[in-house]
Amino acid sequence: MVTVARFFSCLLLLWLLVGCSKISTPSKDGVLVFGMVKEPVIQHYDGTPTEGFTQELAGMLANTLKVPLKILIAKDYEELEQWALEGKVHVAAYLNTDAENNDLLQLEPIGVRPLWLVQMGDEPPPKKLKDLHDLEIHTPVGSAAAAALKKLAPQVVPRIMELHQHDEMDIFEDMVQGKTRFAAVDELYMQYASNTYPELQPVLKIPGNRTFAWAVHTKAGKAFAAQVNEFLHAVQNDGRLAKLRDTYFGYIQRLDTAGAQNFIADVASKLPRYKKLFYKAQELTGIDWRQLAALAYQESKWDPLATSPTGVRGMMMLTEGTAKAVGIEDRLNAEQSIMGGSRYLLDLMKGMPATAKQPDRLWLGLAAYNVGPGHVQTGRKLAKKLKKNPDSWFDMKKVLPLLARPAYYSQFKTGRCRGGEAVILVENVRSYYGILANMEPAYEPAKQIKKAKPTKRMARKGLKRKK
Repeated sequence: MVTVARFFSCLLLLWLLVGCSKISTPSKDGVLVFGMVKEPVIQHYDGTPTEGFTQELAGMLANTLKVPLKILIAKDYEELEQWALEGKVHVAAYLNTDAENNDLLQLEPIGVRPLWLVQMGDEPPPKKLKDLHDLEIHTPVGSAAAAALKKLAPQVVPRIMELHQHDEMDIFEDMVQGKTRFAAVDELYMQYASNTYPELQPVLKIPGNRTFAWAVHTKAGKAFAAQVNEFLHAVQNDGRLAKLRDTYFGYIQRLDTAGAQNFIADVASKLPRYKKLFYKAQELTGIDWRQLAALAYQESKWDPLATSPTGVRGMMMLTEGTAKAVGIEDRLNAEQSIMGGSRYLLDLMKGMPATAKQPDRLWLGLAAYNVGPGHVQTGRKLAKKLKKNPDSWFDMKKVLPLLARPAYYSQFKTGRCRGGEAVILVENVRSYYGILANMEPAYEPAKQIKKAKPTKRMARKGLKRKK
């Protein structure tokens, strides 16, 4: 009995030692353990696996450190701060830097955004900070906005409702449902939500900012903090951070309030009758149905009978030549148009060099959908001449508009191109998709049918599309 008791005592001791063990540095642990909160917009967390701005930037850091990346998702910033203090993560993303905690070291800021009080509805808004006294304001727990509101005391003391496991988009939804009237958020969320909720109004700036910065425990050592700061300086100086921002946030506020309101109304009134067709197009091409629906809206406002003066017609606004190339007989038939336009977009994406990766590959394909693959290839050649990256939409959207100027298009056989229009199309599609992704779930077919391959004629010739 004594032996058994000692055995289980040893097991318990071993378990406690393992459970209480703390990470040191990525180089010693052989992995970068990165902590973040399931925060929309910044993380684009969809449940499998984490992806988005923060994940990609963390991946860059892991590559720099030459270790694999492991991401841990906290339920809120209070839990993430506790993880950082307990040494469960090497780096914690976007903790409230105004909080007084000498054990955590804030790293180089990635970005700074002002804080806003936002309101839903047309009632008279607060005009001065003193008007916030005793006003019920909702915000996620541990947010920079909550900390800023608390600093208004004792002169102004709002009723701050810090919500656990409730992010900014959840709060906006509560506002739409009339559960609350005011929220405190940073400007990034305010701008992002203005597309999905046009009735959301910024009414008052709150003193202070949200600083988007990573944090490490002081025990991690100055050498590790300096190493991460060196990485952050590098990505800011070499343009990688700017490109990453554009990839995930470049479309925000592309639409004006009226455009966003009209789109949301059409999602409710028009989209339901065509949704299954877009599902079918996704099964055919593998392209997210919401991307295809966003393109169709940009082209025709989901009007299957749309016709332009130059002869492009239908939901996806196809030329007669393009329709024939993808096997479409009736461009005014909604199903045929959606299938044909989706197939055409897939062909254009397949026609891009293998060096062009997603999501840039999609955006370059959308640009080619507007001006033709020939002009996009010309833009790629011009990009190389200008020492820009032809595989990067961040660079190409600056290059394509130059093809409307004689000094540039005269260098190539393809002639003048309204490249600025292609950029507008792509950015608008990105905006529409961003709204749809908030309103409509992804489609997961029970059985994926065989995806379409580029047609021989399309791959061989590459048809120009004129409006």
